Amino acid sequence: MAEERRQEKINFLVRDELAAILNREVVFPHGVMVTITRVVSSPDIYYADVFISVFPKKENDVMIILEKGTPHIQSLLNKELNMRPVPRIYFKIDEEEKARERMEKLLKSTEDK
Repeated sequence: MAEERRQEKINFLVRDELAAILNREVVFPHGVMVTITRVVSSPDIYYADVFISVFPKKENDVMIILEKGTPHIQSLLNKELNMRPVPRIYFKIDEEEKARERMEKLLKSTEDK
């Protein structure tokens, strides 16, 4: 129980720090908004999947930028967090968010009829 709570706190901490780092350090294409939807770290805290949502749909462009910038982003995260180990980050598109968006569109289209 205590380990799960620690892992959850670390997930929130990593999400908040990465959001700040992306906001000030990474240049995305004009008009593209990138949101970190959630962070899921491994039980040993050595790795973390960082799920993102991209609007408008320029996911390939954003993923290329993030993959190229991951070493720099990771080093900034390592400096900001006062903990060991700092999870090694991996960016991924949040497919659950896409599914939610599709469901909302379907619901809205049925309401309009």
